[in-house]
Amino acid sequence: QSLDLRAVGWFYGKGKHARRAGGIVVEYRGVTTQVGTGFSDAERGTIARQGTRGLIAEIEFMELTSDGKLREPRFKGWRYDKTEPDV
Repeated sequence: QSLDLRAVGWFYGKGKHARRAGGIVVEYRGVTTQVGTGFSDAERGTIARQGTRGLIAEIEFMELTSDGKLREPRFKGWRYDKTEPDV
């Protein structure tokens, strides 16, 4: 499955991704999920420098968990053609 979701934040990485973004935080139906895979090293650096304010990300995932989080989310890319997330 895939959804276009608003990025509401990001978090620092660990290990080889120290000083870069470890991933982003997206929101779907009022529930936030951390997404930490699918990013290039360059994207991680850009996120850490510029943030994610107002960006829409395409996120692929297996299913929704019982508490509404995305199971096994993976970043597919930014949707610059959209200003609103899927609902």
